Amino acid sequence: MPPASGQNVAELITKYTLHPEFRDVYVEGESDQGLVQWFLDENNVRDVNVYPITSFEIPAELVRSYGLGTSSARSNNLALGMELEKRLGNRIHVRCM
Repeated sequence: MPPASGQNVAELITKYTLHPEFRDVYVEGESDQGLVQWFLDENNVRDVNVYPITSFEIPAELVRSYGLGTSSARSNNLALGMELEKRLGNRIHVRCM
């Protein structure tokens, strides 16, 4: 399921609560997306989606709450990963890299 433009953290939490079988990877940018997608394709991994963090709305307050300073692709990705782990634990197959 591709993300809706500007999807927010609450929507992602709902997505993974309803569909814990989804396997997704969040990366900092489009070049990272291409590299990770290439790796998955080369290893015949077909059921994993790769998204750039810029596809999502990550509130600056969330980033700051984890002590990550100002919003950037890297800090947004880290904050998303920490928030998903906090709210959903290891029940989901998501990686933020």
